[in-house]
This record gives sequence, structure tokens and C-alpha cells, in this order.
Amino acid sequence: MIENPGATGRPERRHLRRLERVWVEPPIYFVTVCSHKRRRCLAREPIAGAVMDGLRTAAESCRWRVGQYVVMPDHIHFFCAPRDRDGSLSAFVGW
Repeated sequence: MIENPGATGRPERRHLRRLERVWVEPPIYFVTVCSHKRRRCLAREPIAGAVMDGLRTAAESCRWRVGQYVVMPDHIHFFCAPRDRDGSLSAFVGW
């Protein structure tokens, strides 16, 4: 909300305009995957390295592009997009 002083001296509240819809083909997804019971297992280098290797392998095997990612102690965030129009996000993440 934007606050502007109105004629009464009190702030006038207006909502910001919404952007038009943006559609990108193929879609780019922002994915978050958490460890089981949010255990901090990804803080250990061998496990974090295995997760990053797994992302690269999955990307090649499932024909997905994996962009920037960040590995946190109990979860990972990454951007991904299918190389083919029929790429399934659930199949890729499940792999």
C-alpha cells in the first residue's frame, strides 16, 4: 500500500497496481527441497557434494536445466526448467 496525505491530513491508502501476467516458455521453476525432518545433514561437505552431484546427474538424465542453487544445512533452493515442453517437474524432483 502507498500512503499519501489526503485532504483530511490522514494518510490515503491506495493499493499498488498488479503487473500483467508474465508467461515464459518453457517455464522456470524455483524449487525448495527439505531434508527429512529438517535434519541439518546438508551442513556436512560429503552430503552437500552428493546432493549437488545428484542435481547435475538428474538434470542430464531427465533432460532438465538446473540454474543457480544454494545448499542450506537442512534444505536446498534451485531454479530449473525442462529442456522439452513435456518435461514433468514432479518426475524430475522425484528422480
